[in-house]
Formats: sequence, C-alpha cells, structure tokens
Amino acid sequence: QKMKKPPFPTQEDLVQGWIALDYTKPETSEREESFWSFMLLDDLVEKFPKESLDTIKAILNVDDSDAIKASLSAGPMEDLLVRHGQTVIKQVEIEARRSGTFSHMLGGIWQRDMDNDVWLRLTQVWDRSGWDEQI
Repeated sequence: QKMKKPPFPTQEDLVQGWIALDYTKPETSEREESFWSFMLLDDLVEKFPKESLDTIKAILNVDDSDAIKASLSAGPMEDLLVRHGQTVIKQVEIEARRSGTFSHMLGGIWQRDMDNDVWLRLTQVWDRSGWDEQI
C-alpha cells in the first residue's frame, strides 16, 4: 500500500507550525499541539545546519514581524551559530547583505559560547537598530 503523504512534515509544514507555535499562549492545548515544530526545528539545527538555515529564512519570508524575528534570533538562529557557526557563517553573511529583514533578525543574537571568529563576522553584517530597547 502506497503512502499518500510523506511520513515527516515538509519544510512548509514546519514553517507554518513554528509560526503558529510562536503565537500560542503558554500552557494551552494549542501550544501542546504545535510544540512538535519547536522540537523538529531544534533537531534540524542540531543535525542539519544548511537545512535549518533554509527553514529559518523560509519562516522570515512568511512572517517578518518583530515577534517572529525576536523568537528566531534568540532561539534557532542563535543556537545554529553556537552549534555550527563555522559551517553556516558564510551563508549567513550573504543572506544578511541580501536581506535587511534577515540582517535585522541577526541583531537580537547574543554570543553565549559562540566561536569568537563567528561572533566577529556576525557583528559585521547584523542590523541592531531597535534591539537595545527589546533586549
């Protein structure tokens, strides 16, 4: 018997699920139902840096609100740069120069235990305008 759908969510499913999760209130059934998207994106960041960067860009393409930018920067994007900075920093630099929205999202990232070289390169391409009031 053939399967009609892939066994795992598509990137589009993940993008929509992650955005929906970001808008849910804590400790609600809606949040529980959408939490799979957090777990899946976190797993993607851990194991598949290129695909997770593509997914983060896709989320921003669908919703570039300040709330989503803040959640991406302090969450999956920061984690991606901490875990795989050397692998993705070149693509991050290219995207930041191409997209003001992406560059602005990067402005909410903290160094944590990010490699110093990656951090320095990040600070050359981010747009921190407006972040000081939010952080």
